[in-house]
Amino acid sequence: MFGFTRSEQRVILFLTAAFFCGALIRAVREDARPLPDTAEPGIQVPPGAPETPRDNAGGGERPAAGVNLNSAGSAELVSVPGIGPVMAGRILAYRRESGRFRSVDELIRVRGIGPRTLEKIRPYLRID
Repeated sequence: MFGFTRSEQRVILFLTAAFFCGALIRAVREDARPLPDTAEPGIQVPPGAPETPRDNAGGGERPAAGVNLNSAGSAELVSVPGIGPVMAGRILAYRRESGRFRSVDELIRVRGIGPRTLEKIRPYLRID
């Protein structure tokens, strides 16, 4: 191959493969960039809620009046941006073990919910 030794050919092949892998990774990362936020018609946002229309892995829509932590099922909890199916299961398990929530702040005791997550989901939750 063009007068290169066997080890030079291997180095050239390695560098070429590394280049193409890097180009592929860059292309994938550019495609994965988030789209700009746009308002969705027909969805009412609770006061003080973040501006993003969807933010959860479940892809559900925002609840209009907030989700009641003491009566919500898994599907309702997943509709809250930032709560996916696993976290909804943890919230339901905590509610079964500890009883009704007395305040939204009590969610901090659920594994996986820290102060930042709590502040993000607080506008979508209520206690009745």
